[in-house]
Amino acid sequence: RITDGQLPTAYTIAAGAAGAWVSLTFNRSVEVRCVSVAQSFEPSNGDLTQTIEKWDGTSWVADQVVDVTPVPQGKVQFLPQRLLPEGSQWRLVNDAPIEGGWAIHELSFHSDSQCEERLLGGIPLSDDSPNRAIEELPKAFDNNPSTAWVSPCAPCPAGVTYLGQRFEAGVLVRCVTLRQAEAAEFRPSTVRLEFWSEDGWKLAGTFRGLLGGLQQLSPEWGLEQTRFAVSNAAPVQGGWRVAELRLFRDEGCTSRVRGVGYGIDGNSADANRALDGNLETFWHADCCSMNAAVRIGACTGCSMDEAWVGVMLPKND
Repeated sequence: RITDGQLPTAYTIAAGAAGAWVSLTFNRSVEVRCVSVAQSFEPSNGDLTQTIEKWDGTSWVADQVVDVTPVPQGKVQFLPQRLLPEGSQWRLVNDAPIEGGWAIHELSFHSDSQCEERLLGGIPLSDDSPNRAIEELPKAFDNNPSTAWVSPCAPCPAGVTYLGQRFEAGVLVRCVTLRQAEAAEFRPSTVRLEFWSEDGWKLAGTFRGLLGGLQQLSPEWGLEQTRFAVSNAAPVQGGWRVAELRLFRDEGCTSRVRGVGYGIDGNSADANRALDGNLETFWHADCCSMNAAVRIGACTGCSMDEAWVGVMLPKND
């Protein structure tokens, strides 16, 4: 059971046993420097000590004595604990509660502040159990916006669920591309970016006011001149429809400002229809559905300055 690759099966020692051991036998002499084990203790009484022993031909002799911190059942740990390089792990943590589970369609880390240089070769990591991770984790890294990793918690209190990547060496993440659920009940409004250090997880940054859909999180997230929008300066009966929108830096309209679409409804996929170069698609705000509980039966469209659509930039322009 300890070598079948199945976490639900286990070799069990009765509670109260004075001592216990489990071993693996090889057909030749080998040197063991690290042990991977999924174990649990009932009851858990805090940290404990375990001994890694080796057979010298006649008896068992101690090779290493390691301190072991019990982890949640189903989690794999390494003995002795592996010393990962600083910056070799990065993750996004929900820093606000989520009504349902956190749904992330795509996540990538970048070495530049414009989210253009993607860091490759990362191994996904999350708070999923190993068996669940096999099914769920690839969905956030498959370049397919129609699939999504969904957190194991639902609902999720702040700070309990995360998604990230582990790299072979330390890296510096300067921008994060996040595509999360459009529906507010399946995404947090605030996340924090953390990296691994010799002292554990450390805060790299906090991003507030997150929206649904695609966004690029950089050190300048939400700062002045990172968001531009146009709004209706007069009432619009029946709602406002925009087929194409272009924003430029100069009066001659030659230097275009490019970014991720966003609008009053918080739906980036909808806003991007006004930026896709296709006059047959459009962004639309009817304004009635955004406040239906108050205005049902009395809504005639968008009041002045009620609707807007524009672009978000990862860096001040």
